[in-house]
Amino acid sequence: MSSPTERPNLLFVFSDQHRWCDLNAYGNAQVISPHLDQFAAQAVQFENCISNSPLCVPSRGTMLTGLYPLAHGAAGNDLPMFDHVETFGNVLANHGYHTGYIGKWHLAGIPRDQFIPAGRRHGFKEWKTANCTHDYLHSYYYDEENVRHPIEGYDAIEFTNLALDFIERNNGKPWSLVLSWGPPHDPYHHVPQSYLDLYKDTEIELRGNVGERAVLVRDKIDWDRETIRRNLQGYYAHITALDEQFGRLL
Repeated sequence: MSSPTERPNLLFVFSDQHRWCDLNAYGNAQVISPHLDQFAAQAVQFENCISNSPLCVPSRGTMLTGLYPLAHGAAGNDLPMFDHVETFGNVLANHGYHTGYIGKWHLAGIPRDQFIPAGRRHGFKEWKTANCTHDYLHSYYYDEENVRHPIEGYDAIEFTNLALDFIERNNGKPWSLVLSWGPPHDPYHHVPQSYLDLYKDTEIELRGNVGERAVLVRDKIDWDRETIRRNLQGYYAHITALDEQFGRLL
């Protein structure tokens, strides 16, 4: 076993339902993302990364386990991951890392607002999570003792606060932390007004595959191109808010 000083700390940061093309670093000049752009310029950028199951829950399970969705159990949204599968949280905890998970989990099935007992946390010791919520301005998390904490304000800011606290408290030991933000997943306007204001005068450019209307019968969505532009303003505002939080981490 290597010494603690030889083992790097590991920070995994996830945004939710964030398209690869919607960062300045990947060619969308309308998105304000200076911290992520600077990080990308100094880091490795993947140009060909493909999900075999591009849906929230299956992808989350696969990123944690390295398994296909049918193998880890969470093969569709709101299906739970099998309790017996091993995540990198288990592996790292078994090799001397102090592990933590903060933010959206979405791997416990339904109900979405349930707490997750210690035996179902898959190796993550520190625990500040909401299974699944998209009410970003009236959110919450459960801690290690399954105490529910309401969040005042934008939840990505509070989850970043908790991540910074984890990093500072665990200085000097090998640690691994997952920070999982809920945005920029819709609702697109559940974001502080200051970020929306950054895009209020931006004439949002639509990609070539956008038609005259976007219709999804199941969710009672019927958007014209102007509605699509307004929602993209909110989506970009979420991304900029997350970029600011990423800058705090750096």
